[in-house]
Amino acid sequence: MAKKFAGQFKLGEPPDGRVRRSQVVTTYGPGALVDLVDQAVLVGGLDFWRWDPNKGRRVIQEPRLRDALAERFQQAGRPLSFENAFFEPPLGDDQAPTKLSGIQALEFPRWSVCQTCRALARNDHLQLKSGRYHHDCEKKGVCVPVRFVAACRRTLATSSRHCGAKRR
Repeated sequence: MAKKFAGQFKLGEPPDGRVRRSQVVTTYGPGALVDLVDQAVLVGGLDFWRWDPNKGRRVIQEPRLRDALAERFQQAGRPLSFENAFFEPPLGDDQAPTKLSGIQALEFPRWSVCQTCRALARNDHLQLKSGRYHHDCEKKGVCVPVRFVAACRRTLATSSRHCGAKRR
């Protein structure tokens, strides 16, 4: 799986974590949060899946699943192909990740916590050295992604201010 599709990481840099192809269709499928070694990512949906043009796509023949889904897809106006209804997830290249093949992942959340001073900061305000974020505190602490994510309907436009919602 590609480390991320845009941002500060170099494409030639090997990923700090791996997801097997079997996990992509079960636990770590599209939209799943994956906790890698030094960062957390959100697995991209099918529009972020890229198959190597030289290797092609490997078709999965599963007529029972195809027949079970065909009627629902037909009602939605999107008929399933009889020959190529399902494909295996694309293979990524851990030695040379590119945007051309594999499954792209988005960096999420974009906030990190400094392990030295416990400051909470957006990743774009941190320094990236050797694939890890560092805070600009006295000891130049290493940062890790925020592991818990919460959202509020009343969030203000500036993410650094409190939303003002009442606690229950």
